[in-house]
Amino acid sequence: MLLSVSSPALFSKWFSESGRAVARLFDRVSALANEEQALVFVLVDEIESLAGQKRTSGGEGGGGDPGDAMRAVNALLTGLDALRDSAPGSCVLCTSNLAGSLDAAFVDRADVVLRLGPPPAAARFSILSASVAELSRRGIVGGVKVLNNLGGGFSSSSSWATREARGLPSSLPEEAFAAFSSSSSSSSENNTSASSALEFFSRSLPPLAARLASVAVITEGFSGRSLRRLPFAALSDNVGLAGLEEAAAAAAAAAANSTSSSTNDDNDNDNSSAIDAFAFLDALATAAEAEMASRKAL
Repeated sequence: MLLSVSSPALFSKWFSESGRAVARLFDRVSALANEEQALVFVLVDEIESLAGQKRTSGGEGGGGDPGDAMRAVNALLTGLDALRDSAPGSCVLCTSNLAGSLDAAFVDRADVVLRLGPPPAAARFSILSASVAELSRRGIVGGVKVLNNLGGGFSSSSSWATREARGLPSSLPEEAFAAFSSSSSSSSENNTSASSALEFFSRSLPPLAARLASVAVITEGFSGRSLRRLPFAALSDNVGLAGLEEAAAAAAAAAANSTSSSTNDDNDNDNSSAIDAFAFLDALATAAEAEMASRKAL
């Protein structure tokens, strides 16, 4: 069983009610976990709202009352101790993007602390590839042939550079990007721009894949959400309004055709009103560079 909890929802404007709400939560978890053959996972999102450092607690709970917020933290710590002793069939998972603000006593009670950074280059490529593949399936971007993998793998002598010009693999191995990093760091210019990445990957990847790999390189530090927003930024900022209107018409036509024929599932969209894949990936690279520039300006 999975219980999902939003920690800000446990706070109340009424005095001492926040601590009681936390205690009731753990009482419920304990009751569920003590049932025969029960395994209960509790996912607490934004745990920093509930387990903030005691010296700074008070901004969230009890209408800003630091005493009430401290009672909520104490109720959380007491509840965790009680679960450890009386409910072995329970597991509490907490997420936070403000780890530095967490109470030390709470962190000390964690059996495992995992710090997950932004996705690496191979993961960024997979996220972007999935977005492009979906746009192709919907008839918004045309001329994409989605490939499950690279078959022979990644190497400087791979024949993929001259095969499947519009082939786009769903993933690339991390060593492909490690090879680029080694090549870039060994050069005198140490250039990691989109153009240098494109030049490198064009030697061993199909043109579409090489373009997307270059975008994956320059989006270092982007979160998964930021990467999924990039295709929309590329459409709105670089393709233009007319392109969006044509894309919407293409998507509607593709949806209508898919109800009468199953042959549209081959991911090789030849809709004349769709945005060309090469033009779209160029726009995607432009959107990524613009996002990087805006981040540096902050």
